[in-house]
Amino acid sequence: MSKLEVTIEDFQKVLTPQNIRVLQVIYAALATAVFIFSLIAVSGYFIFQDNYQAADPSLIGILTVIHFIIFPIIFYISKYLYDYLFQSNRFSRLPEVSTAGNQNFPLSLAENLLAMIRSSSIVRLALLEIPAMFGLTICFMAALQGVLQQFPFYWINMVSALVFEVIIYIEFPSRQKLEIQFREKWPQQTIYKSN
Repeated sequence: MSKLEVTIEDFQKVLTPQNIRVLQVIYAALATAVFIFSLIAVSGYFIFQDNYQAADPSLIGILTVIHFIIFPIIFYISKYLYDYLFQSNRFSRLPEVSTAGNQNFPLSLAENLLAMIRSSSIVRLALLEIPAMFGLTICFMAALQGVLQQFPFYWINMVSALVFEVIIYIEFPSRQKLEIQFREKWPQQTIYKSN
C-alpha cells in the first residue's frame, strides 16, 4: 500500500477562483431552477384564483402524502451517498497522481479531492431537487385545479423547495467552506492507496 499525502496547503492551491466558480455556478443553477418554478407555482395560484370550480382535493392529498414519504427518504439517501463518496476506500480508485505541477500527470491529488467534492455535491443536490420539484408540481397542479384556493393547507408541499433553497444558501461554496470541508473529510491529510 503506498501512501500519498495532501496538506491543506496543497488543497488551498487548487482552490483557484475559477475552480470555486464552477461549484458556485452549479449551486446557483440548481437554486435558480427551483426558485423559478416556485414563482410559476405561486403565479398559478393568483392567475386562477377567481376561475376555479369546487375542486376535489383527493388527488392532491394523495400526492402530498407521497411527497412527504419520499422527501425524508431522499433527504437521508442524499446524505448517505454524499458521505459514501468520501469514504477512504474510494481513494484506491483514484487515478495515479503526483504532486501538482508534474507534467506527467493531469491532476494532482488535491485536484482529485476537489473533483470528489464537486461530484458528491452534484449527486446530493440533484437528489434533493427531486422532492423540491415534486412538491412545487403538486402546488402548481393544486392551483390549476382550484384546490389551493379552497384548501391553502396544500402550500405545505413547498416545504421541500424551501429546505432545498436553505441548503443551497448555507452550503454555497466559498474558499473558506471548502477548506473546512477538506479538514472535516480528510483530517489525517494522508490518503492510502493500494498498489
